[in-house]
Amino acid sequence: MGRPQNWSSIFAEMFAACRCGLPARPAKVALISRSAEKIEAAAQGLRVDTDYTLNDIVLAVVTETLRRILSDRGELPSEPLVANVPAATGQRPDRLFGNSVGLMFTGLPVHLPDRRARLDFIHRGVLAARKANELAGPELLDEWLEYVPPKPFAWFSNFYARSKLVTRRPPMMNVVVSNVRGPSTKLAIGGYPIADLFSVGPLDIGMALNITVWSYAGTLNFTALSCPRQLPDPHIVTDGLQDAFGQLHDDVNAHGSQIQRTVEGP
Repeated sequence: MGRPQNWSSIFAEMFAACRCGLPARPAKVALISRSAEKIEAAAQGLRVDTDYTLNDIVLAVVTETLRRILSDRGELPSEPLVANVPAATGQRPDRLFGNSVGLMFTGLPVHLPDRRARLDFIHRGVLAARKANELAGPELLDEWLEYVPPKPFAWFSNFYARSKLVTRRPPMMNVVVSNVRGPSTKLAIGGYPIADLFSVGPLDIGMALNITVWSYAGTLNFTALSCPRQLPDPHIVTDGLQDAFGQLHDDVNAHGSQIQRTVEGP
């Protein structure tokens, strides 16, 4: 896959304040696109006799990628990574525009060697996280934010990011994985078609990676934003995603062959 430097430069400038350490350094960006139809076909194969969702499959591919990166660096943990998976909470009746988004935390089981076990772990974890969000109330985050004074909060955030306190506490999460459903057909602005759609979210304090996924006109577009201190080259992530999707295809073919042998008998 190509590595379009123009978009990478734009995103890096937008989110230059990488707050993973001092002093701040420009964040790094890498992009890839995959056929949504092929991914959906592979997902359908994996979802035979299961309740796995496409979001589960995407998280499993991300988990496979991060497991390989951590293993190659000799840093594979013995427990899951913590992922923040932003989830839409629906349109509030008192909201004039925009989306209501809640925080959903779940585990990415990079410590498990078996891919099927990882997928099952992710599926159960997402279901539990959604249930917890429902019990707390989908509007809880929006309601809390209404009581936060903007200027003092901005001052405190900047002070905390530049203080040594950053290195004395573990981050709330290891990675953010946003999976956004976009238009199924191509859009245009002033008669000019939009060829592709990418977006990216910021890095939180101490966090190494933010992955944003957009479905757009038959493709899934991945953006990886990384902290240069912890992950200097985000193309390691996008290259790993490519390999993980290839492995997903192989798993589907193997699963289909196993089902066929079971139907036909010995």
